[in-house]
Amino acid sequence: CCKTGDILSYDYYPVRTVPLEKQTIDYYDLRYAGALGVPHWFTAQAMQWTRDRAKGARSPQIQELRAMCFAALIFNCKGFMFYSYPSMLELIDIDEAEGIQLWSNIQTIAKELSQLSEWILSLEKAPAVKIKQNNTGDGAPAVLARAFMAGNKMKVLLVSNGPGAADAILELPGNFRSVHGLTTKTGQRTYRFQAKYVTADLLVQE
Repeated sequence: CCKTGDILSYDYYPVRTVPLEKQTIDYYDLRYAGALGVPHWFTAQAMQWTRDRAKGARSPQIQELRAMCFAALIFNCKGFMFYSYPSMLELIDIDEAEGIQLWSNIQTIAKELSQLSEWILSLEKAPAVKIKQNNTGDGAPAVLARAFMAGNKMKVLLVSNGPGAADAILELPGNFRSVHGLTTKTGQRTYRFQAKYVTADLLVQE
């Protein structure tokens, strides 16, 4: 990204051949794009790399799409596009079943993002989320968390970038419900997020 233009778009297509349990997403460029001070959209991967077909190329699963998009939101993204590049290199498409599943995943994520729009575009200030990761060190995934406020109601995005298991404790004011079942309440103000691979969760204040 460069600091020119009115709206920038950051494209990121990390899923190639490794299986979900070994996949990771890199926060570096997302963080850089979000710090430029220029509004940016995120262009998410909506295809498989056909030139890697012989090596086991695959399309992103829904957990990976959600993690990519939620991480982009955490780093100040305000809009989304999904990019498909399936046939321009070898003039072949993915098989029908995989294409149908990928389209379903994109529809699901697009709906989730649309339902978050009031919070993402809100000018209300949300408190910082206190987070302590229980598993750290070389090779451990990094867990991100950010709260958004709209109409005095908070929503919290959580992302683990993989690979491998993540375990983190959050401090939040009030009661929250986990939409994707990865976070449980452990105390009056504490919540535990656990993930096995690249994935994300959404907490909704009740």
